[in-house]
Amino acid sequence: MCIRDRYNNPANLDKIEEANEKVKEVVVQIQDDIKKVAGSQKEMDDLNARAQQMAANARGFDTEARELERQMFWRNMRLIIIIVAVIIVVLVVVLVPVLVKYA
Repeated sequence: MCIRDRYNNPANLDKIEEANEKVKEVVVQIQDDIKKVAGSQKEMDDLNARAQQMAANARGFDTEARELERQMFWRNMRLIIIIVAVIIVVLVVVLVPVLVKYA
């Protein structure tokens, strides 16, 4: 069978057209998939950028939290020292006259 006979036969032409249509469908599907992958990559890049920004914010928050914790510790220490000093002064004021009276 020669090439001319192959392409002159309508049955063979339909098969060729059918194959060409399938190839076109596959090409369109592949192009759509490539577009989806490109869109997904952009979304992943955006998500990565947001994650990096959140990590930077978390580090800043952690630093500020530690500084605040230190400040609150010393503020509480000062308060405790003042309370202990007041108690000592009150005890001295109350006990010294009593001890002097009975000594």
